[in-house]
Amino acid sequence: MVAAGVSVTGTLAVTGTTNLVGVVGIGSASTPGVALRILTTTTSGTNQAGLVWDGTLSGTATSDVFSATSQIVDGTSVTSAAVLQVGRAGALGTATVTNAYGLNVTNQGRTGQTNVYGIYIAAQSGAATLNWGLYNAGTSSLQGAVTLASTLAVTGTSTLTGQLSLGTPATAAQVIVLDAQCTSVAANRDRRARFVVNNGGALHGAEFGGGLNASGSGFGGIWGYVGAGAVQVASFDTAGWQALGTFAVAGTTT
Repeated sequence: MVAAGVSVTGTLAVTGTTNLVGVVGIGSASTPGVALRILTTTTSGTNQAGLVWDGTLSGTATSDVFSATSQIVDGTSVTSAAVLQVGRAGALGTATVTNAYGLNVTNQGRTGQTNVYGIYIAAQSGAATLNWGLYNAGTSSLQGAVTLASTLAVTGTSTLTGQLSLGTPATAAQVIVLDAQCTSVAANRDRRARFVVNNGGALHGAEFGGGLNASGSGFGGIWGYVGAGAVQVASFDTAGWQALGTFAVAGTTT
């Protein structure tokens, strides 16, 4: 046990367990309120890092390479608490960086693994107001396929470049912007697209689509909304088009 300060010039090799009580500084003096502060300058090597942990786990239990938790003292209140906060990759003076990553996850896959997740976020619960697994205040770019197992709620304007397929995807050769297909052959399984304005519950606009009628034969149609429910104004089947109700034409028809 050392009751006073110790200064070591050179390498300090410790065999066995080391217990450090208090704050620690590596490369600089320790900082009050910071348990571990590392401030070093690395000038050699192709790949440089401030901290590398490259250990071997026994494999006899659930393995966590890095595990961190935080606790707020009972009876206190803080505005924000983060278990892990990632700062920016800074550059000094005239130094430049081509690609800067706050978090860069390399390929986790290898032989012997069944499922690989680059990032896995468990369902969040227990908070009084919001329980969000992922919140991004900026712009996101998803380069690969995206699978949604639940409802997608979009607030604001959405821009889709390319085809939008619902059900069976359209092929690239088809000039179809919106493709909604259903493999069900049961009667009264309509598929419609609706474009309306909702004015206090009164709908104004139109919808179109088709499906199978009660007898099982196919049909298509156009429905209109003028404040009340949907009114079918036209239908079509193998016999052709049929206007339902009064059909007025404004202008020249050829």
